[in-house]
Formats: sequence, structure tokens, C-alpha cells
Amino acid sequence: MLDYLAERSGNTQLEDAAQSIEQAVKGGFAASALRPMEFGGDMGTRAVTNEVLSRVAIGKA
Repeated sequence: MLDYLAERSGNTQLEDAAQSIEQAVKGGFAASALRPMEFGGDMGTRAVTNEVLSRVAIGKA
């Protein structure tokens, strides 16, 4: 959604935010730090969200 909004508005901050979130999610899965129940893991929505937010906040991919 942020990618779409960035494209429509020309706002590069939205594009940067979208990339940060995408990198956090990819990095979380790569490190097995994101284990959502929907994929057979042991983490609910709140735990997944907190992990992604933590990774975005510290710039950890």
C-alpha cells in the first residue's frame, strides 16, 4: 500500500517506509524471527507485528 501511495503522490518518504517494512519482513523470515501461525509457526498477529516494528525501528534486516 505504501508503494502505491508513494507512486501516486510522488512522496519519497512513503517509498522509503515501504522499503523499510519490506526489508524487516524479509529479514525476519530469513532469521526465523517471524513465525506466523498462518504458516505453521507459533506467533500470533501481535507478536509478528512487534517483531516487524522492532526490526524497522533498529534498521535490522
